Amino acid sequence: MLSDKQIAEPNFERLADIATDAFFDMLKRANVNHAFSCKLDEVTTDRLVDELTAFLIRLDRRQQ
Repeated sequence: MLSDKQIAEPNFERLADIATDAFFDMLKRANVNHAFSCKLDEVTTDRLVDELTAFLIRLDRRQQ
């Protein structure tokens, strides 16, 4: 789960969108059936996207 501090980052929305797109692109590139991907556990999916977002936030901070 993302902290309030991470969510308050100026680039949070942009980085969260990138993480979400990357997750679904990963499923597409792995040829995961769309019907199957719709059945994925929402909590697990959200957790993975949150982790990707947190990773991007850390990278963004290091570049500044």
